[in-house]
Amino acid sequence: MAGTVWRTHRDGSEARRCRHLCGAINGDHSSVAVCLITSHLEDAPLFRIPVSAGRATGLKLESQVMLDKVIAIPRNKITGRAGALSAGALKEVDRALRLWLDLA
Repeated sequence: MAGTVWRTHRDGSEARRCRHLCGAINGDHSSVAVCLITSHLEDAPLFRIPVSAGRATGLKLESQVMLDKVIAIPRNKITGRAGALSAGALKEVDRALRLWLDLA
């Protein structure tokens, strides 16, 4: 599960990609916390972590994990696995999330 990029679906909208944040301890909870992933790139290196497009990540375009967009979604909106982040990207996501949540 570490580094997994998931496909999600919101009613009436296109599928999105996200990075799951909750650990296995929350496996029975009806909601999961995620960071959305976007292909709309912004110059915000502290909280927008770059992710390469490709088969490994399941992304069609260069994207960013938006650590400033942590949200909870219903677990049943996760529609499948899209890919996975590299070890380097996952480390950067963890670092940025700690900074965003003031846990660093």
